[in-house]
Amino acid sequence: MFRIAMTVFCCALLQSSECNGGFKKPFGCQGSAISDQTRDDVLSFFNFIRARVALGQYREFGLSSASDMNKLRWDCDLEAVAKGSVLDCPERASFSASTNAVNFNYYGPYMAEEVLRSPITASMWKWIGIANAGWPADNVFNGNEALRSFANMISANATAAGCYSATCKDRASSACFFSQPEVQVGTLVYSSGNPCGNAGQCTSPKSGLCENGLCVIAV
Repeated sequence: MFRIAMTVFCCALLQSSECNGGFKKPFGCQGSAISDQTRDDVLSFFNFIRARVALGQYREFGLSSASDMNKLRWDCDLEAVAKGSVLDCPERASFSASTNAVNFNYYGPYMAEEVLRSPITASMWKWIGIANAGWPADNVFNGNEALRSFANMISANATAAGCYSATCKDRASSACFFSQPEVQVGTLVYSSGNPCGNAGQCTSPKSGLCENGLCVIAV
């Protein structure tokens, strides 16, 4: 279900390599119950949203185009941390966000079956729901909690993410960890400006090649 929704949503709005119909190679994560297809779906969703912002396709929500947006890669270590954070479906995050930004959601009893079946999917759609949240014109996080998860997700300097979710009968928790620190009041989420051009060079935070307005950093 998520795969279909992701493909339609993504490809209808942006002719992007993120809509390539499948992952290119195994991610290589061990000791995890999620599939490479799920990893690819989640990562593609993140990079699609980041590309839309970079290319100025979120202007209806008050977001300018971005000159310094990196493309995310999947990080198995971040996935492992996310897995540990959702074991037994806790109601609240029990970890420090000083090193890594964390998007965390808890779903209690009486939630819809589709949410319990795929809590990470429900969370991602929730994180992009910023239509009435009032994005700051200077792209500096102002403490609005309705924007925090979205700001973590599109933080320009992030280069990697890892996610996990758990369902415990009638409850569920999901978490995504990002490579950059949690946004704080005063954090510049991204710099406004012209995005890089396809196949061109980009330099944030280090040199790479541009793809759909995102800087692809070699690792």
